[in-house]
Formats: sequence, C-alpha cells, structure tokens
Amino acid sequence: DRRRHRGPPPAATNAPGAWRRLLPLASLGALLLTGFAWAPALPALRFLTSPVGALAATSVLTYFLLPRELRRECLDAAVRRTAPLLLVIGSAAALGSMLAEALPLTRLAVAFATGRSHLALVAILFAVTAAFKMINGSSMATFAAVPPVLAPVVAASSLDHTVAAYAICLGSFVAVLPNDSYFWITQPPEAAAAGRRSPDLTIAGLSIVQGLTGLVFLGAWVLVAGRLG
Repeated sequence: DRRRHRGPPPAATNAPGAWRRLLPLASLGALLLTGFAWAPALPALRFLTSPVGALAATSVLTYFLLPRELRRECLDAAVRRTAPLLLVIGSAAALGSMLAEALPLTRLAVAFATGRSHLALVAILFAVTAAFKMINGSSMATFAAVPPVLAPVVAASSLDHTVAAYAICLGSFVAVLPNDSYFWITQPPEAAAAGRRSPDLTIAGLSIVQGLTGLVFLGAWVLVAGRLG
C-alpha cells in the first residue's frame, strides 16, 4: 500500500535543524554582549543591542526561521500567553500609582527607618510577593506585577533598593507549585500529560526551602549592615 510509505509527515520534514533552533539564542547573546562591550553611539544600534531591542530582533528572527505553516500558530500562542501578563502588569502599575497617592508615605518613612524595621519590611515584601506567586503561579507575572504595587512602600522607607529587589525576587521564586507551568517539566511525561492530582511535590518542597533560606541570609545581612552602619 503506497499510502503507508509516503515518508515522514510535513511537520517532521520541515522541522528546523539543531543549528536553526540555537540561532535565536546565539543571536540574542551576541547582541547583548555587543551592547555591553561596545556601547555603540548610534541610537539605532544602541537600541538593537539593548535587552529590549535584542529581544525584539530575536523574536523577528525566530518568526522567519519557523516554517510558514507554523507561523500563524506561533503568533496565536504568543498572544494568548502575553495578553493576560500585560493585563496584570497594567493593573498592578495603576494600583501602585493609586497607592502612592493614598498611602501616608511620611509615616511609613518614619516607621521603616531603623535596622529592625528594615528586617520587618524585607519580610513583608517577601510575604506579599510569595502570596501573589502561589496564587498566580507565574514567577514572571509576579516579578512584573508586584514591584509597581510595593514601590510606594519601598520609596517611603530608607531600605536599600537592592535589598528590596532581592526580597521581591526571593518571593517570586519561593514555591514552584502545580499552577506553575515549570512544575510540570519536572514531572514524568505520563504524569504531566495526564495532569494527575497527586504529582511529585519534591520540586515544590525544595523551592520553598530555597526561598526561605535566601530570606534568612538576606535578613541576616540586613541586621549586620544595620549594626555596622
């Protein structure tokens, strides 16, 4: 029967080779390294070698490397994934602006002016971010949405902004739960495909321990820096 021996399906035939799959990543790295080492004076090249420009250029390159029959599906998938993220970021930025006008910033500046209050603020930043992460599931959405909301509180305090950023980062990655798409990468293929209700929670436990350990070290550093300062 000739119909059974026509060769591989079109998707497998048109699949890009390994070098084409790695080309976007290599291009992204080359553009970023160029911008870091060269710092071009021409505005167009400066934008192209910045993180935003490099990502945009890499996205365009990836689009044209895809087979034509897969480009529409790729764009649709990108829109479905980014639209909720943009909505969350926009809403968080609006809420942060409202909080900046509504909160008594002068009182907060006095309340978080000492070393121990800095430690309390670090714990608050971590807890709020971790709660949002566990409810939302996406670390990227958490890291993009929470800072605009917490920015008025951080700005009102005398806490170092780098320490605040570390606290928010630790909260963004504190727990890899089943509502996180990364969680299912760690599961056996049959469990991920079935989406079973009792998956292996090892990665969840380890990620929680990792986040709490980072919080302990960050808090210790805040206390030591406060005493030395």
